[in-house]
Amino acid sequence: MAGHAHAFELQNTKLARPLQRTHAIPPPIREDQGRSSTKGDCMGMTKILALDLGKFKTVCCVMDAVTRQHVFETIETSPRNVHEFVARHLTADAQQTHVVFETCDTAGWVHDVCAALGTSVTCTHANGEAWHWRRVKRKTDRDDAFKLARLALLDQLLPVHVPSPAMRQKRRLILHRRAVVTRRTQSRNAVRAIFNQQGLPLARGNKQWTRAGLDELNKHARPIAECTDPLELWRGRLKVELDLMAAVDAELKLLDKTLDTLASGDDRIALLQTIKGVGPRVAEAVVLHLDDPHRFKCSDEVASYAGLVPKQIESG
Repeated sequence: MAGHAHAFELQNTKLARPLQRTHAIPPPIREDQGRSSTKGDCMGMTKILALDLGKFKTVCCVMDAVTRQHVFETIETSPRNVHEFVARHLTADAQQTHVVFETCDTAGWVHDVCAALGTSVTCTHANGEAWHWRRVKRKTDRDDAFKLARLALLDQLLPVHVPSPAMRQKRRLILHRRAVVTRRTQSRNAVRAIFNQQGLPLARGNKQWTRAGLDELNKHARPIAECTDPLELWRGRLKVELDLMAAVDAELKLLDKTLDTLASGDDRIALLQTIKGVGPRVAEAVVLHLDDPHRFKCSDEVASYAGLVPKQIESG
């Protein structure tokens, strides 16, 4: 009997547990819990516009910071539509309207559109602990937008620095150059693979990509249209890769020339190049990605931002 009674108690205990929520949206605030003031949990804002930005459409959550009432709207992701949406929901004091969204490719111009209207803007990232989705059975665009609004209401979003439009273009030019270098490396690896498949040796390291080494490769290459014999098709593939490498090298020289012109008037880049081992490409990457150094409180924050110190352990 005692065993049956113990099993009955365990079963009642399991039934008394709260049911698992179907999605990771914080539960609504009950009236008997009391509400924190608007100034305390929403930075003095009266309306929150949470945008779940997508490539083609954006799901928007419009929330009243005082009553917690909210509605959803779906608009096309374009500067005109975002401008019209934010302008339509502006409060009498534009600074009382808080626009929040996650960082993505479109975050730059969305920030510019909202800032031009005079609103308070927060661009955040989804790496914070409060943003993690765990043990959920539903995750939709509306859920994302609503959760973004709730976290903004509770002041739980980590802001991300949004550079100026000119600074963003310079950063993207650096990233584009890196992508071009990657394409050149892919062609070089393809050339080595072709010669390995034919059992032909190639020089190690960068010696093969000197002018003399490229001339030697061109001796084996043939236009693909002239390779009528199946055994000669590898020469046509080699010709294609060498042509791609030549085009990429020409574009890479133009990119380097443009970056050198942009860096010529920046004393910070010149100062960093006085350090042994720091060239123009490394110096400009450091300067452009740090942007305004005054936004960091100390050097530890700079190291963490650069990914050099992903964890900070100072206890003990």
